[in-house]
Amino acid sequence: IHTYLPPEYDPQSEYPLLILFDAQDYFNVGSLQTTLENLIADGSIPPLLVLGINAGTKNGQDQRNYELTASPLYREYLQEELLPWFTSKYNISPDPERRVIAGSSFGGLFSAYFAFSHPESVANVISQSGSFHWGKREEEFAYEWLTREFAFAERKPISLFMEVGMLEAEYHLKSPYFPHQILSNRHFKTVLDMKGYDVFCQEYAGGHEMLSWRGGIAEGLKHVFEVSSA
Repeated sequence: IHTYLPPEYDPQSEYPLLILFDAQDYFNVGSLQTTLENLIADGSIPPLLVLGINAGTKNGQDQRNYELTASPLYREYLQEELLPWFTSKYNISPDPERRVIAGSSFGGLFSAYFAFSHPESVANVISQSGSFHWGKREEEFAYEWLTREFAFAERKPISLFMEVGMLEAEYHLKSPYFPHQILSNRHFKTVLDMKGYDVFCQEYAGGHEMLSWRGGIAEGLKHVFEVSSA
């Protein structure tokens, strides 16, 4: 767990919350602390707390690809154990509109999945190069599993900020088993539009990499808090 407290943190004040996957990469490679403090200083976002989550391990093996691929066990661990523990330690707003869940690649997929499953806990998603092509392993050819879940369910009270890189076609041409990363994001947005979701999607001139995501997370946070304060 990677906890971030804003400058001049006051335990008597109530704060928004950012739940962030692959926190070690965002903070260590993406310089997220500097980004957050610049955004807070210029008034682009309010002071907020970050619950940063790194991948777990089992028998010495990284569990990221298991946890973040729409694992219901991991979803309920976050909802029933980790979030209650974290919110008991800090004065965090209970309003889901003042909570954001964010991640890149599989982290973007899981962020959308969690908010879809628990809109009472978090109402805003930031997905960076979300791996929406993913399909459940036990279902042959079940690509874009989460997109189909959104398509056949009632609209949930959540908003989504999405971005995907225009150079990510190369990333998935390396494997014939996955649909085009850009196309799966575009298809997901089409479904969200048809269902009436509040969704914003941008395509950036970059690839599947933290070099691009370090700027996108700032744009996503500014979008979320500009919309929520409107």
